[in-house]
Order: sequence, then C-alpha cells, then structure tokens
Amino acid sequence: MVPETALERLERHRKRGQLLLDFHDERKLGKIKRHFPISKNDILLDAGCGPGFRTLEAAPLCSRVVALDLSEFSLGLLGRKLLTRAPLRAKIDLVLADLEHMPFIDSSFTRVVCTDVLEHIVHDHETVRELKRIL
Repeated sequence: MVPETALERLERHRKRGQLLLDFHDERKLGKIKRHFPISKNDILLDAGCGPGFRTLEAAPLCSRVVALDLSEFSLGLLGRKLLTRAPLRAKIDLVLADLEHMPFIDSSFTRVVCTDVLEHIVHDHETVRELKRIL
C-alpha cells in the first residue's frame, strides 16, 4: 500500500468534517454553522485567524477556540472585539505563532478552520503537515 501524502490525509480529515479549508468571504460567514459540524465538546483551532471573523462565529458553537495568527496587528483587532463580548472572551485564546511551527502537542484539536491562509504561505507543505499533526 502506498503511504498517504499530507494533502491526502488533510482531505480525509476534511471529508470527516474535522477541517474547513476555504477562502474567506464575509458573505460566507454562516458557512461554519451550515456546513461544518461543530459540537459543544469541540476544541477548534482558527489557523491564520486574521481579525477573527471565523473565530467569533465558531466560539458560541464549541467549548474552546484558539485563534492563531502571525500578525500581532490582527490578533490585536480580535482582542479589541473581544472586549465587548464578555461571554465569548472566556472561550477564546489568542496565540501569536507561525503555522509551520505551532506550539501545540499532537492531536490538540478536534476541528481546524484555515481560511484564506495557505496561498500566503511559502512552505505550505510544512503547514499542511502541522495542521494534520494537531488534529
């Protein structure tokens, strides 16, 4: 049997409903709730969260969200949004980190959202491996 590539493994996770890879479009913000099964027990990583559109959408649906981005500015924008959303603030952790070297142990998350990110990454294969590792 031929070993799976990292992309094939991610596709398998996507088909199981564990991974959402999509391009960000504010008109699609309801997509998580409509097409991505999240339960109250899920721990979700918003990989490359930017200003947190998907983070804020997913937080009411799961137990915990980790919003990870390389941009201090973007995390600052999300942090300011959380100041006015007290109930969500306790469920969301902001992490400044590189997607190629995430500071999480294996299998830390049950769901991953990674939208409008991979096209900005030089070593996207490393990122794909990391996304698979933390699932």
